Amino acid sequence: MMRGPLGWLGLGLLTLVVWAPGGGIQAAGPAETGFRFQTASFPLCPPSPLQREWTETMDAVLARTQGQWRVMLVDARAGCVLYQHESTRPGHVASAIKVPVAMLTLAALQQRVPRGMSLETYLATRGPSRTYAQLLRAMLVHSEEAATQTLLEFLLARRVPLRAMLAQWGASHTDVLTRRSTAADLARLLVHLYWGTGLSSEARRGMLTWMAEYTPNDALRLGRLAPYLPPGARLYNKRATLVKEQLIVGDIGLLVFSWRGQERAYVMVLLGYGGTKSVPYETLEAELEQMVQALGQALWQSLVTEPWFAWGRWAW
Repeated sequence: MMRGPLGWLGLGLLTLVVWAPGGGIQAAGPAETGFRFQTASFPLCPPSPLQREWTETMDAVLARTQGQWRVMLVDARAGCVLYQHESTRPGHVASAIKVPVAMLTLAALQQRVPRGMSLETYLATRGPSRTYAQLLRAMLVHSEEAATQTLLEFLLARRVPLRAMLAQWGASHTDVLTRRSTAADLARLLVHLYWGTGLSSEARRGMLTWMAEYTPNDALRLGRLAPYLPPGARLYNKRATLVKEQLIVGDIGLLVFSWRGQERAYVMVLLGYGGTKSVPYETLEAELEQMVQALGQALWQSLVTEPWFAWGRWAW
């Protein structure tokens, strides 16, 4: 029998996460909150049961891994770090770079929409080869390289100030052309996506819809969190895999759910590298899923042991 929250089913405390393919965006904070995430550095979260659980869990798991891992776990609502490991070390991030490519594309396109037209209509009817909506969906959902290259060529042709825009989001170590970034930069970009800073509400909603669209591989990697989450939880993620130039296995995602009347939002960046040890793909994949399952168990443990007075405080 699987350990963790499944043993609590008889008490009615949990059901499996509803992935709801094709459903609308139900969570994530509104863009009009005025939230501005620190761009210079991540502040550390105050001590909490979740921080303790994730720190102990990740330290224990990473001590046993063969791969070289770069990890960043962030409380997106509070804008602070729950756990980090080699998070500022730059390197190739494989298909995880498609998240900043999409954010840059949408930020540029939302400025080009004619008056009286919605961004959704503009994306669905305009584009250099296929429509922008088709290209963005192909890149984010199916990780299509041809779509990614087309969007990068658009950004370059329009002289979009890529580095300046990324720096405004606090991702100054990210280069979409060479596909290099850091776990900290990617986490910061996902926090901005959660709050909608730099993107219109339409742009943000569309991007989250594509990132949440279910494919069979979504049951793997961060998808292993599913049994440990409350009903209605939403995961917006982008897997990262590279096997040719170097071996990279990872997943980055924004997890949003409601618990005891309060919205929770966590960013998870997990990137594993074969490195000089020539760790095989299967080992990195297994280590990643061990991390995710351990994080899920620790998250659930922190939720069910959270004092009820904390709920009362938030409820009032």
